[in-house]
Amino acid sequence: MNLNKILKTKYKFSQEVVEAISQENQAKIQQKLGELKLKNPSAGQLYQALIYKANKAEDELCNYLGRVDCSCEAGMQTLVDEALRLFPPKPGFFLKQDKAKELLIQNPPFKVISALGYKDIDEILNKENLYEIYGSLRFVETPAWLNQFIDNYQNLTKEDFEMRAIRVMVLSKRKWQDLSEQFTKKKYHNLTHLKEFGVIFAIPREISNEVGIVLTSFNLLLHYFNEVSMYSQIIKSFDNNFSERLINLLKGEIKNNGWRIIPRYLQKDENPDSRIFEPHINPEAIFWKKADQSLMQLAKELPGSNLDFWDNLDWVGGYFQSLNNKDKLITFNSVDIALSFANQLPLNKRYFYHYQEALWNKIYETQFQRSPEKYFTASL
Repeated sequence: MNLNKILKTKYKFSQEVVEAISQENQAKIQQKLGELKLKNPSAGQLYQALIYKANKAEDELCNYLGRVDCSCEAGMQTLVDEALRLFPPKPGFFLKQDKAKELLIQNPPFKVISALGYKDIDEILNKENLYEIYGSLRFVETPAWLNQFIDNYQNLTKEDFEMRAIRVMVLSKRKWQDLSEQFTKKKYHNLTHLKEFGVIFAIPREISNEVGIVLTSFNLLLHYFNEVSMYSQIIKSFDNNFSERLINLLKGEIKNNGWRIIPRYLQKDENPDSRIFEPHINPEAIFWKKADQSLMQLAKELPGSNLDFWDNLDWVGGYFQSLNNKDKLITFNSVDIALSFANQLPLNKRYFYHYQEALWNKIYETQFQRSPEKYFTASL
């Protein structure tokens, strides 16, 4: 297993780590090829078999949840309600509503105000839901404005936060879909969240009955349950330099002297930051792993073997030859395959960046015999 080729890095991995990961990886691939009834498949054959398996996993989940129409508020609410019923997140430590309102008054989001047809911040706060206004900052205001807004957290103290339940809201399709269109296209999904405010938003999709939408949306909800909960615990643990650490956490500006911590998927950027090729762990892969574990708990209770096929495969993958004898990196990562299925991507446009980040976490765990989660929380 050529880790340097897979991860496009020049990092010198120890032979022991390479051998340990390679042996486990190969054993898992052979097991899954057996379950797929494939022997020495081409890259295309394997990719199509995995896409088909994701399709059947979607069917299994839909047979349990019902055929959810994610293009309307009622359908998305059904999905949210089922996720909350099966895997209710614990209460967290979140910004108080009065303080959130104060921040908006001090730093009015003029694009949001204008988009909804109001004249000023007072009018929009009087007539709109505070959580919706705060959440819309993510997809209406610019990234530069958001960064500047978060800088205003410098005056926040621990007393500005409180314990309360995570709130999951389905936004009005009529009101928010056009405003969120660019955001959903860039993110490849229709959910977003605000970690410091303890709120997760679902926006109905434009088209009904899109393939893969139930599987990807349900799993992403579980991901956000874990992400918002863990960040809440971290924020609650801050004592010294509270506001500075809060801002660094939310901006992903985490400093450390060992392996880097990169809290987002830099590979999605047009010109990825070179740090992505250096040794690091990625908290996003931790949250996906936890979401997968929750989904596998459900899968083991359902008839069929398509959903639980994906158990503990987030870091598993390797090179397979295409029909023209070129090496193609094929991942068994459930998120990459499910998103590739949902977006109907051909082999040459498939996703595999979730796999690469999960593999970095696996390498760290193998090399240091310590969980990436503990390293992440201890570095804050």
